[in-house]
Amino acid sequence: MDDLLYLSRESVGPHDINIPIRYAGQLYSSIKQYGVTEDVFRNTNIPLDLIHEQEYFIHFPDFLTLCRNAIEQAGTTEIAVEFGVTAVLPSHGAWGLAVMTAPTLYEAIMLFKRYATLELPFFIFDYQEVGDHVVVAIRETDAIRHHREFHLEHVVIAEAINFLYALQDSSDLEVFCSYADENAPR
Repeated sequence: MDDLLYLSRESVGPHDINIPIRYAGQLYSSIKQYGVTEDVFRNTNIPLDLIHEQEYFIHFPDFLTLCRNAIEQAGTTEIAVEFGVTAVLPSHGAWGLAVMTAPTLYEAIMLFKRYATLELPFFIFDYQEVGDHVVVAIRETDAIRHHREFHLEHVVIAEAINFLYALQDSSDLEVFCSYADENAPR
């Protein structure tokens, strides 16, 4: 079953995805200091009056257009870091709170993997224990092939922060991020 899910996720395209509008609101709120204006929403169907709603969804291509506009308007991809810092577990709603209250790191990771499969279908998350270490691999699907680094960066930053939120004792936690070669076979 996991192999079938994995293969089907590989074929996910932007038009197959809807995401909570709150991510558009978080992106916009987190990058205003770069001089980004409401014009960042041009060429999208994202209703500005709903950008902080919890239960409203938008088409992923509109979010991708918003991201492209934000990078152009800000003049830097550094905004990915700002966005990632705001995308912490409490901002993900009920799933984020469930992960925060999981009794063990393993249960938190497994719960987060299920959450990510539902709410972030443009990424593939995998989990593996290697000796005393836990490796969480995050791979993008073709749905975000444009501005790949921007999307990977905000997700990696957010998830590193989220691990700190999820752990009650993070004294042994070390987070290392490495990016796979874009041209490497999948």
